[in-house]
Amino acid sequence: MSNAQYQYTIQSENLDDLVKWGPILLQQMKTLHGFTEVNTDQQNNGLQASLVYDRATAARLGISPQTIDQTLYDAFGQAQVSTMYTSLNQYHVVMEAAPQFWQGPQGLDAIYLRATNSSVVVPLNAIAHYEPTTAPIAVNHQGQFPSVTLSFNLTPGVALGDAVKNHSANGTKN
Repeated sequence: MSNAQYQYTIQSENLDDLVKWGPILLQQMKTLHGFTEVNTDQQNNGLQASLVYDRATAARLGISPQTIDQTLYDAFGQAQVSTMYTSLNQYHVVMEAAPQFWQGPQGLDAIYLRATNSSVVVPLNAIAHYEPTTAPIAVNHQGQFPSVTLSFNLTPGVALGDAVKNHSANGTKN
């Protein structure tokens, strides 16, 4: 549902195509005569931090990709580490990082990795860094496929068929 009278939905099997072409289609529709209040449900500007690590350096220090994965899961996942039993109930003990460590990517600076077959402890930032990037806040779907819906109104006195015909006749892609 939208606040506009018309909607146009594009779908793709590949989310990257929608991330690329959704904004392009939105900008093109905003320039077309006869279309007003063009808007989209696509929200591509969510923040995310991607962890990038140097495999060669990690291997040289005796740190496997599995060690990195497990250490990060132990720090930021919610791992059940024990069960406490009482006479009436049982309580699951869950290990997780304190909130000040997972509120931002700076918490990665407090992570240390233990090298395989060694007692050497290496800070994560010696082999990895994070890169801030953007990601979709939500991915809408039409059926099973990711989709982007553009909504729009028409200029008063312009019929949808006339707007489409005018742009088709001029060679403008609709």
